[in-house]
Amino acid sequence: MHGGFVRDHFGLAPDRRVLFGVSFGRPDLAHPANGFRTSREDVGNVVRWVTY
Repeated sequence: MHGGFVRDHFGLAPDRRVLFGVSFGRPDLAHPANGFRTSREDVGNVVRWVTY
């Protein structure tokens, strides 16, 4: 929704993706979906930190 704005603000190349998420609330621990677990890649292997 705001990817274009973020891309322009940070001067990101068109071949770069902007990905982020925010979650609010509490999990329903009884719901089966909240018991699903996956392996996770180390953040250093998938993120390039950029500061301005």
